[in-house]
Amino acid sequence: MRSSKRITAVLYVCCAALLIGLLIFPIRSGAVRLLIIVSAVVTVFGAPLFLRRKSARIVALSMVTLVCGAIAFLPGRSPSMRQLRSAYVDALRCYESDRYVWGGENARGVDCSGIVRAAWFDAQLRLGIRSANPQLIRSALSVWWFDASAKELAAGYSGRTHAMHSAKGIRANNDEGLLPGDFAIVARGVHALAYLGNQTWIEADPGMGKVIVIKTSDANAWLDSSAVFVRWSELDQGTGHP
Repeated sequence: MRSSKRITAVLYVCCAALLIGLLIFPIRSGAVRLLIIVSAVVTVFGAPLFLRRKSARIVALSMVTLVCGAIAFLPGRSPSMRQLRSAYVDALRCYESDRYVWGGENARGVDCSGIVRAAWFDAQLRLGIRSANPQLIRSALSVWWFDASAKELAAGYSGRTHAMHSAKGIRANNDEGLLPGDFAIVARGVHALAYLGNQTWIEADPGMGKVIVIKTSDANAWLDSSAVFVRWSELDQGTGHP
């Protein structure tokens, strides 16, 4: 019996270590996401089984199940548009100076479309947890699960984004019609930059090898490439609460 419990404990620790390693690993693929989900389920639902008292195990498992059920099924509510936009801009800024990694989606490494999506995930998840809003948490998890290139972000991303207008370039547009949290897809879907407001943009620049913040007056070739300006649908002025 003790040997069986020891093996179970070792397997649990290995699964928890795998989860931590996968979360740190910057590149996401379908297989990596699936492994994260499986290891997370085992880690979360397996933890209460190590409690000594049976009653405590039942209570802990019930609480975990209730929380997961609430996130999955409770309707939630529309978030404050202004609050969500502010949270998104703050999340974008958190990636400044992080290294560029093609296919990366976290602080260990991020690419141009990755920072746009990763910061959106961060903002929704944090705000959803703070405000106990399951709708935001579900939306964050949906963005995390479904990957998207810069070109797909401009094409609607299954209704999650919409293109507002196009211009010869970011510099030529002179921030017309933009709000903080909007983003630009430039060079016909090759690259993405997110708008922070006040003539300021943030991007995971492959040439610089890191995330940089630039002004529209800076010497940067992406600023003069053909641009499509895009907004997350949940940040549209016609939705949410001001």
